[in-house]
Amino acid sequence: MRAALLACVLAATVVAAGPATAGFFECRDADGNVSFQDHPCADGLTSREREEATRGISRATPADPGAAGAETPAPPARIDAPERPLVSVIAVPVRVPPDRRTVVHRGGIDGPEWREALAAARKNHRHGTLLRIYLEDATPDDLLQAQATRLSNPGEPGEGQRYLQFPSGTFVLLEHIGDTSAAGREAIEIGHPDHGTSKLWLPVAPRDTVAAGGDIVIGRMAPGQRGDLWVHVPAGYRKGPMVVGPLIAGGPYGTAFDCDANGACKAAGLAPGTYQLQFPGLDERRARFEATVEPAARREIDLRPGGPKLLRVVGRRTRAIPR
Repeated sequence: MRAALLACVLAATVVAAGPATAGFFECRDADGNVSFQDHPCADGLTSREREEATRGISRATPADPGAAGAETPAPPARIDAPERPLVSVIAVPVRVPPDRRTVVHRGGIDGPEWREALAAARKNHRHGTLLRIYLEDATPDDLLQAQATRLSNPGEPGEGQRYLQFPSGTFVLLEHIGDTSAAGREAIEIGHPDHGTSKLWLPVAPRDTVAAGGDIVIGRMAPGQRGDLWVHVPAGYRKGPMVVGPLIAGGPYGTAFDCDANGACKAAGLAPGTYQLQFPGLDERRARFEATVEPAARREIDLRPGGPKLLRVVGRRTRAIPR
């Protein structure tokens, strides 16, 4: 089944579904992985039709008022919107081959979404490569991070920034500036707690051109290979939380994890790799920590006060996680 779904993805690029009021299907495979589709699920997947209500309007269509015996239709029924609308409804489950962590699809960039995004990027920017970045089997709560010399929203003018955080399926413009682009290639790093980080080198677009780079899909690390991160903080900081990010943490970036009454702040199920740590309220620049998570192991870090709004590392250790 996995091979069939992968073949479908490689044959045609991932495309977003239709208008926000369209219905969709929640598809769940034998391993419990969930994806959202705008058509019935493939054979072998458990299907549950749901109603997307981001605009608060049902899909009911009134009878033709010109038809014989038709009554005056009632207004469309109002239904409660979900707490958070879907980020993206994808036509097929996004899959990455088991022996790889990242896939780049360069087919299908002549579709309407790509044409619209390229037109916006070319209007607002001078030189760059447009990318659409996905996480395998993403949910509405998943946020990816990216880092490059300069990243921009293709639909907004002005200078970009070094870091971005965004939902799966977002268009991102990699701007070509400086010495790196002069060398003929540009790097972008993409991260997520279930993936770790991946660094991709992309060719630089011709001068004064915004080029289509394709759809980048990053995969999730198998649960058995993930590790945990425990940080022990002193009494004055035990209210937490701890913010963790694969590329950057603090401010609007990263995922918050609570600390217990004993001052243990626990982030479980992280893909192996290096993470940034930050505690809200501490010095944003000097109280930033870096921690490496090993496969199937628990990384523990002990912190103590190092001054006002500042903590310092006093111990690190790694322990295997029994499976």
